[in-house]
Amino acid sequence: MTFGVIQHHFGSYEAVLLAVVERAFAGLSLMLENATVTGHRPGEGPVHRDIVWAYYERPQYLSYIEISLNLSRDPDTSEQTLRSVHAIDEEIERLWHGLMLRSLDRRP
Repeated sequence: MTFGVIQHHFGSYEAVLLAVVERAFAGLSLMLENATVTGHRPGEGPVHRDIVWAYYERPQYLSYIEISLNLSRDPDTSEQTLRSVHAIDEEIERLWHGLMLRSLDRRP
């Protein structure tokens, strides 16, 4: 498959990059939403070790973060794409915050 076919399907190079960011976010979101909190103290259990590293040690994470940063810093990135990337960043922050509160046995 050529890049032209991919670009035709998505409409633009920027849309292809945004789709990569959205797919990576979907994986992280699913992982954070379904995380089971165990351990008796912060630092124990999967919250601080297994969940974090299961996502962040993957090579795809580096690609995701680089693409996200490039889209955010490129002066040619459309306002719509910037809003999408910003909304994804805010949702990731919300999900991590909720998980950390659950790990401390507190309600949001």
